[in-house]
Amino acid sequence: MVRHNTDATHKLYSITTAGVATSILTDTNIASDNRMSFVNVGDVIYCMNGSDGFGKLNGTTYTTPNTGIVSFAPSFGVIFNSSMFASGWSTNPNTVYKSV
Repeated sequence: MVRHNTDATHKLYSITTAGVATSILTDTNIASDNRMSFVNVGDVIYCMNGSDGFGKLNGTTYTTPNTGIVSFAPSFGVIFNSSMFASGWSTNPNTVYKSV
């Protein structure tokens, strides 16, 4: 997974081990040019940049899932003990959020 601005609606690329690049339709879910961090869990990649909403990439489908937190936009996350921990949200920078 690579963060790359192709145009206003394609801001991610998926690259296979063979070097084949596929542009991912992100619509307007990613508006900023912030650096993005990724967390991979199974076949899903979670995308975070601290500005745009928490993103989820499943195959070539990019969505912003409902987290139960309004405008949730962490900068980074990690999986530990079967839960995701995310932080770096500019609204609450000193808070660590844990999934259920």
